[in-house]
Amino acid sequence: MASRSSGGGAIAFAVFLGVLWLVFFVLTLFFYGQVNGLKAQATDAGDELKQFVSAGERDRANVIKSVASNESVFGYMDDRLSRTMAMISGSSNATYEKIQERIDRLDEDTPLLQLVEQQKLEIERLNGLRDEISQELTGAVDSLNQQKAAVDQLREQLGQQQSEMQATINEFENGTRDYHSRLDQTEASMNKRVEEVIAERDTKVAELQSEISQKDERVLVLEGQVQVLRGENRGTSLLAIPEFSLVDGEVISVNASQRTATIDRGRNSKVMLGMTFGIYSDGSAIKPNAAGQYPTPKGVLEVIRVDQSSSTCRILRETRGNPVVRGDAIANPIYDPNKTYKMLVFGNFDTNGDGRPTPIERDGVQTQIRSWGGLIAQELVGDLDFLVLGSRPLLPPKPRSDAPVEVQLEWIRLSQEVDRYDELQRRAEATSIPILNENRLRTLLGL
Repeated sequence: MASRSSGGGAIAFAVFLGVLWLVFFVLTLFFYGQVNGLKAQATDAGDELKQFVSAGERDRANVIKSVASNESVFGYMDDRLSRTMAMISGSSNATYEKIQERIDRLDEDTPLLQLVEQQKLEIERLNGLRDEISQELTGAVDSLNQQKAAVDQLREQLGQQQSEMQATINEFENGTRDYHSRLDQTEASMNKRVEEVIAERDTKVAELQSEISQKDERVLVLEGQVQVLRGENRGTSLLAIPEFSLVDGEVISVNASQRTATIDRGRNSKVMLGMTFGIYSDGSAIKPNAAGQYPTPKGVLEVIRVDQSSSTCRILRETRGNPVVRGDAIANPIYDPNKTYKMLVFGNFDTNGDGRPTPIERDGVQTQIRSWGGLIAQELVGDLDFLVLGSRPLLPPKPRSDAPVEVQLEWIRLSQEVDRYDELQRRAEATSIPILNENRLRTLLGL
């Protein structure tokens, strides 16, 4: 019984151990499966963790965790990122790509904070400059206000001056009207006086014409008596050669190669530099024809050097085939080595060759006569040697009585010039004073 009990107990124990081993085996399989699942989960968790933080970054994550206090590392970093985005772009929802895009548009390699600091410094500088400009603008505005006040004062003064000037202008206009009124009265009085002067002149001219007619009759009587006397004394008197046709000297030598000639007149004969002489083969050729015209000289000499008793001349002109030779006569109508000619010059002359004789060019003729030692007379006196007459002044038609005073006075002056021209010519002819017109003078001088 006891053996059977011991054997039964052993079998039971063996069965128990078998069951226990089976249970242990099953548990082992179960736990092994669980461990493998946990390892797989741990591996997956490790891989997922690596997506958020690598092994080398975990120390930095622990530091952030210590700073984050009660927050998670992600929450702490997300909060800081949102605040940084808000601080940089103004919006916590901004993304890094958007911010990077905006930073790239700045086209700057400078770090953002340094760039911000630079911008801040630039803003501070611009603010300072703005303050300075503001101060200058304030000063300019003050100066402008002062100038505006000065301009307003000047405008006020100008207004006063304009008022005063307008008053002066009004006074001047009133005075001008009075002046024109008096001027019209004076002009009417002058016109009346001019008419009276013209009437008196016409009366005087008529009286003088009557007196001239009487004297002309007397001259005719005297000329008749002279002709009678000349007829009685014909053959017993010598006919004088006109002074302006006398030979003044002769050519004593000629240098054809240098176109110069030497004449027998010098300093002791009153020859002067620049004096010209007409050249004639024979002195007897210097006489007028029936029309009163003198022959043209065959050449012209101009004095270029004066010696004591001779002078060297440049040959200005000579006739082809009839050159200047030794023994030729020379003549100058306003030169005489033995006397000083006195001449009266009157009329209009054309010394510049423009074809328009004027009284002003008369001065050139007088200057030439003086330069050659002649004297200029103002009146036709008894010792006058020549009357040099230019062109007769032109007298325009007599102006109407209502013409301006200046026109009437100018006509009176011109009429007096014409009357004096005619009177000088008549008296010279009556008293046998030689008359040289401009053409005769130029011909004899060879000009």
